[in-house]
Amino acid sequence: MSNKKLIPRLSAIGLALSLAACGGANRLDATSSETLKHSLDLARSGYLTQAERDRFDQARTHYEATYLQPNPAIDSNPYLPEWDIVHGMRTGEFLRFVEGLQRTSERGQPLEASPVFPSAALTSKLLEQYELERTLLIEARDRIQDSGKNTINQYPIVDFAFIPPRRDLPVEFDKAQFIVSLRNDSGFDAYRPSFTVAIRDPSEDTPLLERTFSFDKLDEPIAPGETRMLEMSCCGVATDPYHNRLLKQLSQDALIEVNLTSVMNHGALKILDTEGFAMKDFLRLGLLNRCIKEIEGQVSKWVPRPEAGAPEGCGDESRSDMKLGLAHTP
Repeated sequence: MSNKKLIPRLSAIGLALSLAACGGANRLDATSSETLKHSLDLARSGYLTQAERDRFDQARTHYEATYLQPNPAIDSNPYLPEWDIVHGMRTGEFLRFVEGLQRTSERGQPLEASPVFPSAALTSKLLEQYELERTLLIEARDRIQDSGKNTINQYPIVDFAFIPPRRDLPVEFDKAQFIVSLRNDSGFDAYRPSFTVAIRDPSEDTPLLERTFSFDKLDEPIAPGETRMLEMSCCGVATDPYHNRLLKQLSQDALIEVNLTSVMNHGALKILDTEGFAMKDFLRLGLLNRCIKEIEGQVSKWVPRPEAGAPEGCGDESRSDMKLGLAHTP
């Protein structure tokens, strides 16, 4: 199925909670394609008139062609929600949903008004999932901090600059520079921070450049509340001419991602835990907070807004808030 998702796929926990909350044979079960097929069979065998069955059969045929048949329509249309959005729907909701799919914009046209939204039922499910996911992320972050470790949000990168190599400088200065301003929001001195820097071209699958920088000889620790500017350099014209030339010709569409990967305490022990609560989780938590705030209070009239200026990512998992690290354009 397509990676473009108007509505994110329910997690296993979300599925279990939704199923428990919905219950009953009159609601669709999209836990898997098999359970969905069975519940669609049950829905058709319910108390429907012949006209209603004909309408149901047409809707099911369109739904299966959109999602479940070979070469489904969703693979060529980024504006379609994922197949399991029908989980928990009653028969009438399913019919209205599928008939809405038939009015979906063709690929390449802006989605100014969703054919599925506004829908209080679907928006409520989305809001419940966002709230559940936020709770799980907060619990994961708090568990790490309660164990005595620190989390990535306690060391925010508050500023960043990229200075490409320059031909008009002497050889020893003809190199790329990455300047990071790191703030210590923890209650402890921070020693020997390490970073990864990746430069990506949206048209390429692999990074154009990926390097790790460690400040093992940092003379003074970064004190609690302090912001420290740290300079990293690479790709000198004499030592790495290939990447030096590449960075001089870097596309305006390229992205530079900076991630803090390690921090030590005074005893040279790693105090930063990025396994249980990574940068992607930190960014996701910020996105969830924005989306929940946007949706609350307007559940019955909310629609996804992918146009410029809208909060990025709400109802669309393909947007830029999901990029890892701190991303900048050069």
